[in-house]
Amino acid sequence: MAITLEKHQVEGLEYAMAHHYCINGDEAGVGKTFQALALAQKTKLNTLIVCPAFLRENWLSEIKIFAPHKGVTVFRKRAQIYFPFDTDLVIISYSLVEHAKECFHWAELIIADEVHMVKNMECARGILFHQRLFESEAERFIGLTGTPIKNHVSDFYSLLGLTSYNTKPTSGLDIFVDYPTPIDFNEEFCLSRVQRTREGYVKKYFGLKNIVRLKKYLKGCFISRKAANVLDLKKPVYKHVLVDYKVKEDRELWDDFQKNKSVSSKSKCKNALLKAKFTAKYVKGLMLENPDKFYLCFSDHIDATEMVATELNCLAVTGKVPARRRGKIALEYQTGKHKVLAATIGSFSEGVNLFKSHNLILNDFPWVPGDIEQLFRRILRKGQKEVCTFHIIGGSEQDRYINNLLLQKTKVVKEVIE
Repeated sequence: MAITLEKHQVEGLEYAMAHHYCINGDEAGVGKTFQALALAQKTKLNTLIVCPAFLRENWLSEIKIFAPHKGVTVFRKRAQIYFPFDTDLVIISYSLVEHAKECFHWAELIIADEVHMVKNMECARGILFHQRLFESEAERFIGLTGTPIKNHVSDFYSLLGLTSYNTKPTSGLDIFVDYPTPIDFNEEFCLSRVQRTREGYVKKYFGLKNIVRLKKYLKGCFISRKAANVLDLKKPVYKHVLVDYKVKEDRELWDDFQKNKSVSSKSKCKNALLKAKFTAKYVKGLMLENPDKFYLCFSDHIDATEMVATELNCLAVTGKVPARRRGKIALEYQTGKHKVLAATIGSFSEGVNLFKSHNLILNDFPWVPGDIEQLFRRILRKGQKEVCTFHIIGGSEQDRYINNLLLQKTKVVKEVIE
């Protein structure tokens, strides 16, 4: 079965063909995987796919459906890696990049799924990936991400750096020429303030400035389309569910918030746990009302996720669950094996298709706006035919504070990529 692309996906393929090294920042659900596989089909190049470990099975499944004639090798462990002379496509996780030098030298096309995972050029994973891509001298590179900016404008520096390794003049300006370091980039495109910490004074970057200049660097290497503009999706319903916070256990959290006018990670976790039993009870009510529907419950915290799972007698998908098992759970959910799942946002919000569900219940907010967008796009994506409902559990001052913080960050993101 050959890949049949829709009009917007053809445009994405043509963009990648024209620019050699680029970032596809289409919203989740638009079909970035299809576009990348079509690129591999069209170019007939040796293709290396680098992705989060729990998405290896998803990629393997998609390849078997849309490119069954292609030879595929999946390296799951360091000891398995060899120079892949006997295959067409290789799949590895980011955790194996350090040990996969042979694969990068073999590859002529490199696909980096959820490429925002290497947005930090000062951490080992980011440094290693940049090094491997630079040394590979691959003919083509495409990074896929539904959230090119997860939190700050500074997230873009690494992505622009990856496209700057293109040896052909097809990817626009070289970011390293004008901004050799992340600090140079941040000084040009971010606002800043100096904060006092226990270690001394630290400059913090936030917000956005010089937007017109920044977009000059995106030209020729970055494409992004909103799902609402290219897919025939029904408008989702956002249902805000108020929790009664007039309980003794919440007094400590309220006092902490009133004193600091901010939310610590510790109190955020407590707040999520405080709501967990209510969330589970609410979901039970939804399931009684519509027993044939499928449900997904999310929290930013493991303890709250596990409590919801216990109350609902369902699986808890967290970072404790091996990556390969997480991928299989997603496939099982799509085939109807599970009616309800509870998961942490960090372990199950990227790359997986969960459009079997029309109901997503959010117990608590994450810190990062990009994580919420990724989360909602698990069900609001290509293949979804029904109206999706996002049930947001909240009501405390802490919830409102985090929500306002996320709205401010989201505004900055939209200015850059829209």
